[in-house]
Amino acid sequence: MPKVAHTTKTFEDLLLAIKGKGLKVTQAKAGVKLDVGPGIEAVMLAPNNSSYDDLNNYSAVLKITYGSTSFLFTGDAEAESESEMLRTGYDLKADVLKVGHHGSSSSTTQAFLKAVSPKYAVISVGKDNKYGHPHTETLAKLAEAGIQVFRTDLQGTIVATSDGKTITFNKKASPAKERAPDDSRAAASSNPVTPPASTSSSGGVRIVGIDLKSEVVTIKNTSGVAVNLSGWKLVSQKGNQTFTFPSGIVIPAGGSLKVVSGPNAQTGPNTLLWTKRYIWNNNGDPGALYDAQGKLVSRYE
Repeated sequence: MPKVAHTTKTFEDLLLAIKGKGLKVTQAKAGVKLDVGPGIEAVMLAPNNSSYDDLNNYSAVLKITYGSTSFLFTGDAEAESESEMLRTGYDLKADVLKVGHHGSSSSTTQAFLKAVSPKYAVISVGKDNKYGHPHTETLAKLAEAGIQVFRTDLQGTIVATSDGKTITFNKKASPAKERAPDDSRAAASSNPVTPPASTSSSGGVRIVGIDLKSEVVTIKNTSGVAVNLSGWKLVSQKGNQTFTFPSGIVIPAGGSLKVVSGPNAQTGPNTLLWTKRYIWNNNGDPGALYDAQGKLVSRYE
């Protein structure tokens, strides 16, 4: 386990179970080797630090090598941890990559993916999850690299078997496509804007402000043409929550709109309600805006 505590009931239950069975806890950190059987090498490549702002970066990253085949399990490790592994000069090359953080865009950087250069990628992710995992950006990277993708949300349990020379799977690879949209994740304004006759594809739409405490995101169209935001996505990259813009939402030329969340959030003119729950992390939470094709349009930190 990493040398860090958590306040959740799940973590408490884990500690009680460990104590009840009289087990010894070994700190998860780079360089730790595990004895998992004859002919198998298992070594941790992360975490490489003892202090992270994001708990995900404490994830134990494990590389398993059996014969000429290899697997890399990344847990929820994000870009910071990936960057550290790249700097250490570890041999990251692996045949199978368990994609980090359920396919979140906050993991699987281009540099890390290139270093691993896997033939296969497995995404462990819940079906119709509220976070929008796996993210379009990650799926696009995998597809562009020609990597065969397996997904638990589409195919159920994935089993990879190695004889030390070749790797076989119990399922056929899945097309690297975006998850099916869940309409319940977006709430439309009570006064939706009627689309004009002509709209631009993305124009100069930008996130110009995120008030983390008030939970207000301001989006502005700096172009001279109205832009249809139907199917666009606003992502809180810290928690990976996703808001999908309802059909028919258009931002006029030079206009702006707000996306609000939190217990006191209300819809209104040019204001869309995301949820009554808190979304944004007050300690810092970048926001990303993607168009209907999954292309990153704007990022705000």
